[in-house]
Amino acid sequence: MNRPRTIVSFILALTLAAVALAAELKPAELRKLTQQERSQDGFKGDSVGTPVKVVGVGEKKKDFWLIPVFQGDKLAAVYRDDPRRESVTEVAKATALRFCRADLFEASSAAQELTRAGVENPQPVLISCGPLSAFGATNTGWYQRVGESFVLLSLGGKLISESEVEQFWPEYLPVLRAFRP
Repeated sequence: MNRPRTIVSFILALTLAAVALAAELKPAELRKLTQQERSQDGFKGDSVGTPVKVVGVGEKKKDFWLIPVFQGDKLAAVYRDDPRRESVTEVAKATALRFCRADLFEASSAAQELTRAGVENPQPVLISCGPLSAFGATNTGWYQRVGESFVLLSLGGKLISESEVEQFWPEYLPVLRAFRP
């Protein structure tokens, strides 16, 4: 007789736990957690950059945050949020980031780069669609619609056209064509 009540209580507890896990950390909390993580690893004097939202595209469609860390004007590491641990996890170290440009972790810099490439009124969206080699160690890059087509901008500053995606990464083409920011 108490069995239905127990089952309902169990389902409610699972639902509440899932909601708690899904709670998103705020950018200020992410910066603080990243700084703590770097300090624990013995890195002093690092500057934690502004967290940037990444839109998950494709099957997983899981959005996340990237947090760049600088030593002087160079990228030292990149972290991402880890909601399960309510913490951050290192994605890449300085050696893997040597081809990334620190300024391209900001939408305004990506927009300037796209403008220089001839895109009018760019409004780039930072995306991740899986392990796309052109995006490098972070597996993220800027997406920009251009008419019925699109271009991608890697965090290293390389502009990638839709035809290049079709030629080198055809498995990502349907997902990227269908994406509408």
